Amino acid sequence: MVKIFLCILILIIAQFAGSFISDKLEERSMGKMVRITGSGAAFALFAIFFVTSLFYTTTDQEIGFINQLGINTPFEESGLKVKTPFISKVIKYPGTTQSMTLGYIEASEDSNDYETNNSESSMITSDFNFIEVDAYLEYQIIDPIEYHYATADPIGILRNAALTAIKNNVGLNTVDDVYTTGRAQVEAQITESIIAELETHKTGLALVKISIQDVDLPTQEVKDAFEAVEKARQEAEEQKNNANGYAFKEIPNAEAEATQIIAAADAARTERINEALAEVSKFEALWTEYKNSNVVKDKLYYDALVMILPEMDIIISPDGNTVFVKGTTADISAVGAASVTQ
Repeated sequence: MVKIFLCILILIIAQFAGSFISDKLEERSMGKMVRITGSGAAFALFAIFFVTSLFYTTTDQEIGFINQLGINTPFEESGLKVKTPFISKVIKYPGTTQSMTLGYIEASEDSNDYETNNSESSMITSDFNFIEVDAYLEYQIIDPIEYHYATADPIGILRNAALTAIKNNVGLNTVDDVYTTGRAQVEAQITESIIAELETHKTGLALVKISIQDVDLPTQEVKDAFEAVEKARQEAEEQKNNANGYAFKEIPNAEAEATQIIAAADAARTERINEALAEVSKFEALWTEYKNSNVVKDKLYYDALVMILPEMDIIISPDGNTVFVKGTTADISAVGAASVTQ
């Protein structure tokens, strides 16, 4: 509408200027030329505005909509498109992931220098310790119509929701959790809080990710103490991992050795049992022979004679009933005693 108004204004000014010049008889031709030139310029400018407002382009990294007489139509695809001139209004926003810093201000995008924002970074933990927390938030516009119309400052709402979530969840945790091992859990709690808060406001934004960048303690002494605790915890974890590794390495060897010992014991037991069974079999066979004949009895008798009279010559008759002993009278008397005992 502004462009149309500008063309009409140029046309009116040209007509008035031409009429003013034409009031003088000798300058009528010049006034006519002014009117014609002004009208031509106005129509040329109108044609340029018409052509430029007839087309618009979008890219894959843009998101937006067309507003035509109060009706909003989101972009469906990228490329060159035609719209109603002067009536339709194209509203575009970045469709890629955007970011914001919380608790600090970057000097520039290409620099690592930053300035701490104490009003955002300073907070207190559940064990009443002061702590400085910096965070980095990534977000994306998912509903351009809602983002454009629903709230006056959707980015401000997101920022306030993020700061509130960080302060509340840090306040629910101890300084040890935030500074050392519990940082991932705190980030998860903050993420849930921000998502829940965005659902209650029509911002057209979606949280992509929030991460705690840096955590500082109020004094160097406290910081050194916590770093010493963290170092000790890491060393303990390392020793535990080493012990587990040694156990995983030695346990199979010990189990193999135990299996080998058990197998040897089983083999020895089997061997002893077999030997015992063999001895039993021999004894039973001997016992059977002993019961059924005098062979074993005679053999035991003769073995006893040899044991009692080791230095004597003992002669047994072919029938086995007569024993002759060569030796002194005392030795023979001993044999006779043994014969009588037999």
